[in-house]
Amino acid sequence: AFKALRDNLKRAGRLNGETELVLRQQVFWGFDNDERSVTRTKLNMFLVGDGHMNVHERDTIVDWGDGDWCEGAFQYILTNPPMGKYEGDEDISSFEFTNERRMELLFTERVIRATEPGGGIAIVLNDGALEAPSRQQYRQKLLEYCDVRAVVSLTKFAFAPYTKEKTYVVFMRRKQKADEGVRQGHPIWHYIVDYDGFANSDKRFRTKYHDDLPELTEFYAGAMRLLDEWASIPDQFEARRGEYEREVHDQERSEGLWGAKCAFVPIGAVADSNFDNLLSEFHLRPHEAVPMSLSDVEASIANLRGLMRELAGRELE
Repeated sequence: AFKALRDNLKRAGRLNGETELVLRQQVFWGFDNDERSVTRTKLNMFLVGDGHMNVHERDTIVDWGDGDWCEGAFQYILTNPPMGKYEGDEDISSFEFTNERRMELLFTERVIRATEPGGGIAIVLNDGALEAPSRQQYRQKLLEYCDVRAVVSLTKFAFAPYTKEKTYVVFMRRKQKADEGVRQGHPIWHYIVDYDGFANSDKRFRTKYHDDLPELTEFYAGAMRLLDEWASIPDQFEARRGEYEREVHDQERSEGLWGAKCAFVPIGAVADSNFDNLLSEFHLRPHEAVPMSLSDVEASIANLRGLMRELAGRELE
């Protein structure tokens, strides 16, 4: 990100000693409670020429509300928060989004509150955060405190071999204070990354045959610009939405995929009847119900029992 901003300033003829100093000292901030991660980050930033002076060892669930980590402190926050059970000592009774001691849920609220009204957020979340019925209140709060603009579904191997947990990047904009508590009305753009240029396996070697990221990069900026026209120029939105929506093509279908690759999902489809589900697959690739007769069900159960007996016999051997 530092290199991208520096290159953009240079191309625009705006990179000079003053702007570079601001870029090094006032733009990038980072927090982590792992001292080793902080050290590695500072080294990486130093190697690309950044000042790395605002990277701190800090538990931002506990250490909140003062100094540089407080309400509305940042214009943009990009984060891949830790996931799993929160075993810290922080009293979570003051959290509004959840009463569950899950790190990804608690961090989401901290991140939103640390972003200024109108600021942008990109956060990696797991599928449980976006679909579990028990976390419906959490998703309702997302839609009331932020405008969820895009959800990008990553492959389950995106972070392999460290984890194969299914994850999504959720792009949001924090609402203005006067709009907090009002559920968003605009649609959400979804894109499913089936292939990211690396093998879908624990061994993440690069492959030249499958890579959705160039298309995602090409579509994303235009889809977000069009989304801004949804309220002001609805006819324009409807006329052009097809530029950023598509069904899976023949090659993808031959590989077992179905439904849509990307589409705008109306907010009405995120409903109480589905616990405000935000999963891309739920909306773009729903499973069709296949009717079965009672005899078909009984035959399936008999086959399953036979398979279980066979497996049990192999275990005994």
